[in-house]
Amino acid sequence: MKRILSFLVLIGAGIIYAEKAPFFNAKLLNGKHYAVDSLLGKKVTIISFWATWCVPCKHELDAINEIYKVYKDSGFQVIAVNTDSPRNLSKVKPMVKAHGWNFPIVLDPSGEIKRLFNVRSLPTSFYVYSDRVVFYHVMGYTKRDKPEIKKRILHALKKEYKSNK
Repeated sequence: MKRILSFLVLIGAGIIYAEKAPFFNAKLLNGKHYAVDSLLGKKVTIISFWATWCVPCKHELDAINEIYKVYKDSGFQVIAVNTDSPRNLSKVKPMVKAHGWNFPIVLDPSGEIKRLFNVRSLPTSFYVYSDRVVFYHVMGYTKRDKPEIKKRILHALKKEYKSNK
């Protein structure tokens, strides 16, 4: 499958894309299986790759969760893809509960979804419109990134994006 590699503009650690995110089927933390298209928000979704051992991942998801609580009814969705190995999966549910993350948590213990997105480091997040077009990609997180995340989401929610669906 073609990976998301071509880009239009490089800005800092973020890359603006014009390609579609790969299609994948996902097993969620609750045990149910879904196709990615059924999990996407009506307007914009952040697909964030993380692991329980990754401190910046937890900080990023906490920041995203604050934004999610406010804008989830405006068409914003988050899909958090956990990349822990099978032996660490037992740590995922308690961590999600402790942080109060109420968005879909996808389990990827085999790394299949991580490979589809060509993720090389954690955290890595993809900003995706409802038709899976990736409009931004960023690796890493510091607390200074939180205002930029919110700004990017608000801009995407306000944008009149015309899908090619």
